[in-house]
Parts: sequence; C-alpha cells; structure tokens
Amino acid sequence: VLTRLQDKNYWSKEPLSVGEFRAKASYNAKTKRGQCESIEFTRPDLRVSATAREINLPALAALAELSQLTYTRWLEAAPSITFDASVRADAVSRVQQLGLLPPDNALQGDLSAGGSFDHASKKWSFNKLAFSNSAAELTLAAPAVDMQQMAELLDAAEKNPAKALQLAGDFQLKLKCKPPFFDALRARRYLPADLPLSGDLEIGARYDRTQDRLRLENASFVRSTESECPVKKAEFCGELAAASKLAGSPFDLLDTIAAFDQGLSVRSAEVDTAHLFKVLKQNGVQGRWLDDLIAGIYRLENPLTVRDVVLKPAETRGAIDVSLNAEMGATWWPPIQPPAWIASVKGSVGIAAASPLRVDLSK
Repeated sequence: VLTRLQDKNYWSKEPLSVGEFRAKASYNAKTKRGQCESIEFTRPDLRVSATAREINLPALAALAELSQLTYTRWLEAAPSITFDASVRADAVSRVQQLGLLPPDNALQGDLSAGGSFDHASKKWSFNKLAFSNSAAELTLAAPAVDMQQMAELLDAAEKNPAKALQLAGDFQLKLKCKPPFFDALRARRYLPADLPLSGDLEIGARYDRTQDRLRLENASFVRSTESECPVKKAEFCGELAAASKLAGSPFDLLDTIAAFDQGLSVRSAEVDTAHLFKVLKQNGVQGRWLDDLIAGIYRLENPLTVRDVVLKPAETRGAIDVSLNAEMGATWWPPIQPPAWIASVKGSVGIAAASPLRVDLSK
C-alpha cells in the first residue's frame, strides 16, 4: 500500500518510509493538533513503536518546505513522545546519507533505544540505549538530556565533544571495546599513532555532571595476540577529574595521568617486560639501566605479575608516584663472554605508598 502511495506522490519516496505501519490517532481541526495513542512501524532494518501528544501538524508540514533542516528546527516541531526503537546498521547508514547523522563510520552499527521526550522542557530521558558494531558495544542510561542545547551544539559548525559530555547529564555506561576500536582512536588522533594499544577492554563507569567526574568502577583489559602493548592483561579502577575537558582534547598521556587526581588503582596486571622496555625506549626514556635490560644483562621474568598498583600524579607535570607489589624473578648476566657466573633472584618486591617510587615521564 505504501509503495502505491509513493507512486502517486501521496507518500514519501524515501526507502526507509516503506514497511508495515499501524497507528491509532485523533486530530482536532480547530487546534490543528494531533494525538497518537500508538504508532508502530516495522521493516527488516528498522522497528519503532511510540506514542505522541500534542502533535503540531502545521509545524511539521513547514519542515518539508525548508531547503536545509537543522536539529534545532526539528526540535521546535517535535511533540512529546515515548518510544522504543531498534535500528540495524543499514538503516543507520541511510540516515547518515540523509544528513541526519554525521557521516562517521564509527556510528554505523545496530542500535536499540527506549525513552521519552518532553516538548515543554526539551528534555530527553533514556531508560535504555545500546549500540554495537565491529569495534565496540555500548549500553547507556541517562535520566535527562537537555536537547535544546544539544541541538544547538550539533548544528554548530565546530563540534565540541567536551560540551556534549556536559550536556549529557549524569549517566551510567558499560563499554566493551575490540581491537578495531583502538585503530579508530588512532585514526582520529585520540591515541598516538605509535602507541601499540590493542585488545579487549571492558569498562563500567558512572559520570557525575555536577563534579564533572567519570568514575571507572570496574575495568579490565586483555591484550590482543598481535599487539606489542606492554600490558598483557589488567584490572583497574579510578576517577577522571575534569572529564569533559579531557574528552574534548586529543589524547595526551601526561594530561590523562594528571586527571586521575586520586590515583589510578590497578588491582592486578601482567606486564610483558620485553615490550615494556621497547616502548620506554621509543618514548625517550634514557638510562644505562634500560640499555642493560634491553641487552639482556639483567633479565626479568616474563611476564611480570604486579598487584595493588597505585599511580598518583605528583606535583610536577608528567611525574607519577608509584606504589605496588610484584611477584618477579630476575637474573644478572655479567657483560663478559663467556660469563664466569650468573646471579638470579625470585620473590616478592614491594614499594610502599608512604614512600613511593617517583617516575618522570616528561623527560
């Protein structure tokens, strides 16, 4: 039926507008307002169910006359609604082609969402939001988002991720990242091109807009087999201060470390010592001790197991105070050929929080 209506120009020729459609609604000719008790639209790549109150039909019709739509104009005409939707990647791609979403491959994936929008307050509440693609899986719950300010931000010529995070309000999220996620961060320069970080990352976090803090309540990382990342696996937690400022800036290791103003706690980790020495050397760390480690004069057990690690930013930018416990073995090979003797040790090593090791990463 909808296809025939398209042929007669009674229905939009947009491919996404063809599917199974059901609605129960009423219209008041005097006020030119509509009420929609229920509306359902289903097609293989898209499913939407919703209710809508006080639909301003003249305002919606006026949108069709505009040569260029903006998020702000859409918002002015949008009625109060409750909704539940499921969108496949193909439909998201088409929405991008229509200019309703930024043309970013990272946004292409499967989306399910449910929530409500209040026209008077311009607030949007999400009781569920889940997104997944080949790079990541995200679930989010946000009680209230100021859509008026968000629409103005999206319409602006220069996008501001930091402002977007502040407008999002308090939220909880669960994020699972796969190796393509880190490739995408490097392509967008959020990670240094030479930082060999890749693997499976899981994060459970909570954002407090009033304090602008992102609390990593539980997080874990497992390195991918082809990666040269020094950390093979780790479990950690901590709090990022000034999270919106950090989100709106290119990745900087020293700024990120400083943002964990209360410290980053690593419950346990396995470190690939060979890759660790390589990365330290590539990032400008100098010292005879490092050269001796790379040369094999000192050989640390691989992997190195550490636990109860606390990394705290020191007063000087780029310096961190480290406390930890480690289970390790080490062997000393005198730099003579052939060695007349060697020495080895194995056991636990600890650095107390009261007297931490200070490491300056800025040099």
